[in-house]
Amino acid sequence: MLVDHHFDCIDCNLNTLLIGEYYMVQKYIWESSKADKAMLCITCLENRIGRILTPEDFPDLPVNTTTFYPKSTLALSRILGLASGASMGTQ
Repeated sequence: MLVDHHFDCIDCNLNTLLIGEYYMVQKYIWESSKADKAMLCITCLENRIGRILTPEDFPDLPVNTTTFYPKSTLALSRILGLASGASMGTQ
């Protein structure tokens, strides 16, 4: 299988597309992560900003709201505000 490394998290090297963590957050959150145009998995983004993401952090965009991009349990828990999902600092 060909893997597009453009989607690799710059902190942990996991491929965000393959693990179901291709998403967008509000601009001010991404800017505070200092990731610029790179990719971050949910856990690494949360580690960088120092808190757990909430549904308000995700804009109402197709990348976050459609099933075209499958989502990990962690991504769904953050986007939908569910109690399940790994805690900050774990993969």
